[in-house]
Amino acid sequence: MRENLLKKKIKNGESAIGTFVKLTDAAVPELLALAGFDFFVLDTEHVAVDREQLTNIVRAADAAGITPIVRVRENNQVEILQNLDLGYAGVQVPNVDTPAATRDLVSYVKYTPYGVRGLSPSVRACGYGTCGVQDYIDTANANTMVISHCETKACVENIDEVLKVDGVDVIFIGPMDLSQSYGVPGRPGDPEVQAAIEMVPKKTLAAGKAVGTVAGTPEAAKKLIEKGEAYYCFCDKERLESLKTTVAGKEISIYDKHCLHLSKEEVEQKLASGIPYVIRQNNPTEGTTTFEDEIYGDITVDNAELDDMILIKSDGYPTYNFANVVDDHLMGITHVVRGNEYLSSSPKYNRLYEAFGWEVPVYIHCPLITDENHQKLSKRCGHSSFEDLVEQGFLTEAIVNFVALLGWSPADNQEIMSLDELVAKFDYHHMSKSPAVFDYTKLKWMNGEYIKKMDFDAFYEKALPYIKEVITKDYDLKKIAKMVQTRIEIFPDIKDHIDFFEELPEYDVAMYTHKKMKTNAETSLEVLTEVLPILEKQDDYSNDALYATLLKYVEEKGCKNGYVMWPIRTAVSGKQMTPGGATELMEVLGKEESLNRIRKGIELLQAAQA
Repeated sequence: MRENLLKKKIKNGESAIGTFVKLTDAAVPELLALAGFDFFVLDTEHVAVDREQLTNIVRAADAAGITPIVRVRENNQVEILQNLDLGYAGVQVPNVDTPAATRDLVSYVKYTPYGVRGLSPSVRACGYGTCGVQDYIDTANANTMVISHCETKACVENIDEVLKVDGVDVIFIGPMDLSQSYGVPGRPGDPEVQAAIEMVPKKTLAAGKAVGTVAGTPEAAKKLIEKGEAYYCFCDKERLESLKTTVAGKEISIYDKHCLHLSKEEVEQKLASGIPYVIRQNNPTEGTTTFEDEIYGDITVDNAELDDMILIKSDGYPTYNFANVVDDHLMGITHVVRGNEYLSSSPKYNRLYEAFGWEVPVYIHCPLITDENHQKLSKRCGHSSFEDLVEQGFLTEAIVNFVALLGWSPADNQEIMSLDELVAKFDYHHMSKSPAVFDYTKLKWMNGEYIKKMDFDAFYEKALPYIKEVITKDYDLKKIAKMVQTRIEIFPDIKDHIDFFEELPEYDVAMYTHKKMKTNAETSLEVLTEVLPILEKQDDYSNDALYATLLKYVEEKGCKNGYVMWPIRTAVSGKQMTPGGATELMEVLGKEESLNRIRKGIELLQAAQA
């Protein structure tokens, strides 16, 4: 079973954006993933979907990397079981009104000891029988999401007891069904319904659970129209095209408020005629608007720059900008942290908050993160995501440490910090206003420092796959791992450090010349020729024993260690840079292989001098 990225986001306190899907084409999950959605909910409550379609959609979701949730028709044990067995990451269940129904729902989703879900290891969710059964049970219990609909008056009245039930991840508020339950169908803006919509999220969040809802509605936008904060716009494509102009080489379009001046009668006539429309925000064109940011202080924007952004599109769906404000309010968001490219948009968001009578959140606009060429980081441009960096051999702790220092530094300028230290020292008020450069070289250095400090057993577990990529011979791999731990910055570096163990590479005899060691081809040939019979007689090829034997030779010859060790290390490795000294390498290689390589070195030196 794949990791449930949606549940991970919610567990980390992050918001997630998804959409309901009523189409059965397997291309839909791919398109949604490409559009940047975190998840989708396949709606089998309102649309008939057969088993083949259910399977194809979840397969497409897994391939695209988007989390698939299924809305089942009812709180039914068999239906929930069959959908989860296909591999859906969770269920969204309508009309769960009571604590008893909530407990039933949780038990249908979870395996023992938390529930009564039927177990069949041969299903798709368990890799058709290829996964370990207990591992699958544990993973499924931890990862599978339980999303309960609160969409009736009974649920609202029982919400305190419903929230006491363990195992529910999300309480989803269905505004339309809720309005129907309150006797005002299709009017979620009704005061009593709105009171419920605002009360349930607060209690849900206080209970430590996440809230789900439909973000931004035409009804909400119509409230703004009544207040004069928004208006219907019926302009067609041709007219909108005519408003485009070029400024500084860039094509821009600023709406001219043409439809704002339509009379109420004209608007009603066009609506009755079925003319397509959008709903636009009505922003002032004169004066300035000032708002406060925690990093940049007071920001003043010329109102002439505030375009009348679209709130509701012609298809009836909200734009991101509108949905974002409504969703943040319903989720009880108090602080908005985002990139400083949104500074200019904040006044438009604030006007929406103020128009609804909602509290404006605290803004923290962070400096952009750029690459070495001062271009904004973007995965579309090939820049790495967090998951990419992990795959490239970076440690999670190092990535977090590095990212925390982008645009911020502690008062004592400490660079290597644990997560607890970062939490204790971090203060967003001290963030820089200038863009931060993602210095890949520094990240590698920092990762290397973390690798050096790793517990060896933990390091060996991570290093072993990289070692086995190049080493197939029967060597002591733990000894090799110990050699490289302090010498690498990322795990893929291991291969270039140790490949000579597998096979002696071709090398130039010029490598035997080392100015500092006072060696050259002639002296190296002499040393190798003299130590060969000594090493042939040596039975103990442990590092300490070999070093003692060679040190005795050094003393008798009256030279420095490097004069002897350099040619031996070169002969047994064929490399200028190695993770260990001559005797450490020989210990791993063993007697026979070490002697064969020294003999090969003698042959090469003799041939070069012939």
